Amino acid sequence: MKIRQARPEDGVQCAPLIKIVFDEMEVPELLKMTDSDIFKVFAEAFKVPEYRYSYAHTVVAEDDGEIVGI
Repeated sequence: MKIRQARPEDGVQCAPLIKIVFDEMEVPELLKMTDSDIFKVFAEAFKVPEYRYSYAHTVVAEDDGEIVGI
């Protein structure tokens, strides 16, 4: 396992992990969305350096090319 700074292209793999946090928060707007749509939004937002949950503010755990933790 390797711990490294996230990169913009990690958004697709990080989106489901970020969603776990938001599921616990029970954000009403997100509860109305499908997982597929939420993953798309989070993956795009992940590329924006200023976004709180972006690559610029994230460290990932990577195992054999798969992100297993953030």
